[in-house]
Parts: sequence; C-alpha cells; structure tokens
Amino acid sequence: MDAILSRLPSPTDLSDWATRHRGKFAGLFAGTVGLFVVTTFLTVAITGVPYGGERLDSDRTVVYPNF
Repeated sequence: MDAILSRLPSPTDLSDWATRHRGKFAGLFAGTVGLFVVTTFLTVAITGVPYGGERLDSDRTVVYPNF
C-alpha cells in the first residue's frame, strides 16, 4: 500500500502544477462558455424562440438564412 501512496503527488505539487497551467484552464473555460453563448445566440437568431421559452409570436414566419 505504501508503494501506491508514494507514487501520488503531494498537495503542494498539485498546487504548483495548477498554477503553472492556469492559462490552459482559463482557455478551456473561455472556449466552452464562448461556444455555448454563440450557439445559443445563433439558435435564437435563426428560430426566433428564446432560450428555454416558447415562440413569442405564433403567426410569425421563420426565415432561415440561405447559405
């Protein structure tokens, strides 16, 4: 059991590692949140339905972009 526990990093090593790689964590977080925001914006812009809601104007014709 001591052989297994001796291979685990100490809390100070983990803290130092996290400090060295904080830019990577920030980039991952920003990319994840940014992708969600852009996807939600495009979904609302194209369909006209608010996020998690119902269509505000049922008679409105949805015009999809012609890519």
